[in-house]
Amino acid sequence: MSFHAWQNKNNPTPGIIFQDMIIKYKNETRFLGIYLTDDVKWDVHVKYVCNILNKNYYIIHSLKNALGINALRSIYFAYFHSHLRYGIIFWGGDSQGVKVFKLQKKVVRSMCNVKKNHHAEHYSRN
Repeated sequence: MSFHAWQNKNNPTPGIIFQDMIIKYKNETRFLGIYLTDDVKWDVHVKYVCNILNKNYYIIHSLKNALGINALRSIYFAYFHSHLRYGIIFWGGDSQGVKVFKLQKKVVRSMCNVKKNHHAEHYSRN
């Protein structure tokens, strides 16, 4: 995999031969749980994180009537927040990262039984 600027559309793919075998060029790879693309964009990783977080949102939303807020908060930090925070220093500033943060607001609102148009910042700090 070779990295290039996303504006560079004519990036040649290198032909690599190792022990008489041609190694296939990949546009993306997963390294330490973070998806990296050759154009250094975070779309693939954000999509992956949103997929995991949606599944965990469903779990939290399903359990909110059966458990108290302290148990839900523990589940949130174990299953949701841990995935959200991992590698955020790399992809958090990307414009696609907004999708993840909107999903976080959705989970916090669901846990606290707050309506969709209500501000969630106060609830996320407690």
